[in-house]
Amino acid sequence: MDDFDPRPTPQRATSPALVQWQSPILATVARLAVPLTLFVSLIIFFQGHNKPGGGFIAGVLAAAAGAVALLAFGLDRSMTFKWWYVPLLALPILPVSGPSAVVIALVVGTLFWLSARRATFAEYRWWKLGVLGLTISLLTGAVPFFFGYAFMDHAVWHFHVPLWGEDHLPTATFFDIGVYLIDVGTLMTIFVELGLEGE
Repeated sequence: MDDFDPRPTPQRATSPALVQWQSPILATVARLAVPLTLFVSLIIFFQGHNKPGGGFIAGVLAAAAGAVALLAFGLDRSMTFKWWYVPLLALPILPVSGPSAVVIALVVGTLFWLSARRATFAEYRWWKLGVLGLTISLLTGAVPFFFGYAFMDHAVWHFHVPLWGEDHLPTATFFDIGVYLIDVGTLMTIFVELGLEGE
C-alpha cells in the first residue's frame, strides 16, 4: 500500500477508539506481514490443482492480511497502494506456478488496484466482491452444462508458451477465483462491520 500511511483520509474522521488502539509496532510489522501474507496466499491458490491448497484457504489467508491491515491502520486508512505492488507479488510465482498463473494474478490484482484507489477500508464495498465471486463460481459450473456436459465439469487447457515451454490451465482455476473472492469479500465485510460497531 502507498507506504502504509496510517493517517486518516479527509473523507472520514478517525474515531477516538481507533486512535487509541493504533500501534506503531503493529504498523511496522504489518508493512512486511501484509504483502508477505498476500504472496503466500497466491502461491497456495495456484498450487491447489496439483498440491494441497486452493481458493478457500488462499482466500482466508488474504482476508487475514486484510485483518492485520485493519488492526494496524484502522478503518479510515486509504486502500491506495502503488501500482508496481501488483507485478511485485505476481511475477515471483512464475517458477512455481507458470505463466498462466502470473497473467491471472496480474489481471485480478490490477482490477483490484483500480477499484480500491479512492476508498478507505470502511468505504470499500467488500460484499460486492463476494457477490462477484459467487457469480464467477456459478458461471464456471454452468458453462459446461450449457454445452452438454455435467454441471461443474472441467477441463485442462494445455498450451505452449514461447521461451517457457508447456503450460496448463485448469478451468477449475476460475471456480477457485470465485471461492477466493467470496472468502475475502465475506470475511472483510464481517471485520469492517465489527470495527464499525463502536462508532
